Amino acid sequence: MPTNTVFALNVEAAGQSLTNIPADMVVFFETDSRGLNRSGGSELLSKKVSGVAVAFADGRALVVDPAEAQKLRWAP
Repeated sequence: MPTNTVFALNVEAAGQSLTNIPADMVVFFETDSRGLNRSGGSELLSKKVSGVAVAFADGRALVVDPAEAQKLRWAP
């Protein structure tokens, strides 16, 4: 059974088929607070100075600076 996680679903990806989401769009991302079934946008991004984990529709996952994560694609 899943436990509380620090990851959330980009609300812009919710309910969409992966074929309808641009490859470079953020789908999952790291937040600062724990919870189940969290969704939202870049306002929930973690502020960790060591970097924030993001995963894209094309399957790539990166750890990027929080300021850079704000500049990523968050909507189709």
